[in-house]
Amino acid sequence: MISKAVQKILKEAEEKIARLLVTASRDGDYQRVKDLAEIAEELSAISAGARKKPSRIDTELTEQGEDTSVVYPQYLLMSAFLVKKGRSPTTGRIYSHKVPIAVVRMYLKVLKELDEDVTAEAVANKFAKLRRKQIPEYQVYTLLGWSEAQGFISRKGRGQYKVKAEKLPEGD
Repeated sequence: MISKAVQKILKEAEEKIARLLVTASRDGDYQRVKDLAEIAEELSAISAGARKKPSRIDTELTEQGEDTSVVYPQYLLMSAFLVKKGRSPTTGRIYSHKVPIAVVRMYLKVLKELDEDVTAEAVANKFAKLRRKQIPEYQVYTLLGWSEAQGFISRKGRGQYKVKAEKLPEGD
C-alpha cells in the first residue's frame, strides 16, 4: 500500500501535469499534449491503485451514465474533421482525436501513391514531403485505424499495413 505522503506527491504531480497540458494545448504543441496526457494517464493509474475509493474520472464516468458496453474506437467522418473516439485502457477515460478533413483527403491520395505495403512511418514521411511539415503522430494512427475500419488497408503485423487499392474511394 502506498503511504499518504506518496499519495500527496502523486496528486501534486497530476495537478502540475494538468497545468502543463493546458499550457501546451494553448500553445498548439499537440505532440507535447499527447506526451503529457500519456504520462498523466500512467500517473493516474498508479494513483488510482493507491486509493481505496474510485478515482474522480471513474466517478464522473459513472455519474454521467457512461455506457461501458460501447465498443471503441469509433470513427466519425464529418464535414470538417475525422473524429476518433476511444477509451483509455489504463483509466477507462473517453478521449477523442480530430483530423482536419483536408488532411484526410491528402491521406487518401498518399495511400494511392504508396506501395501496396506501407508503414505508419512511410505515411508520415510522405506527408512531410507533401506538406513540408510533419503531421502529429496521433493523426497518422487515427487515419490508419479509420482506414482499417473502412477496409482501405489491412494490418499485416505491428505497424505494417497492406493497401487495398481497389477499396479506396475514387476521386478526391
